[in-house]
Amino acid sequence: MIDSPLNELDRIIGHKPDKIEPGKAIYSFDCTPAMHSAARRLHGGVMFYVCDQALGAALFGLLDLSAGELPATLNLSIHYFRTVKDGKITVTARIVERQRTVAYGEAEVTGSDGKLLARATGAYYIQNRDRAKQG
Repeated sequence: MIDSPLNELDRIIGHKPDKIEPGKAIYSFDCTPAMHSAARRLHGGVMFYVCDQALGAALFGLLDLSAGELPATLNLSIHYFRTVKDGKITVTARIVERQRTVAYGEAEVTGSDGKLLARATGAYYIQNRDRAKQG
């Protein structure tokens, strides 16, 4: 399992990596009222954020850290299908294509009943310290 550092927002949401390996990551968190929108349902922004984090973690294992490769989100698009009030939320992310400077991934968000809540697709720029030095 690859170690993925948590930032402060990760701690606030409480999501954690259940499994991280090169090209795949699974995160989960418990939906609480603090994460609700004004409609008293899980806020779409929380799902969006965790999708981005899980996709970044999945990509991290495919990078050459010794060459200074780091990911940056270029684009992330999400489609919401249903929402929930509570329960365990799981985000499963995978990288579908890794090229020299761009990677593409997809993530699915499911509720505790296993039903699909949202699906995200994203593109990530792969920064490279060594390539930048070569000019």
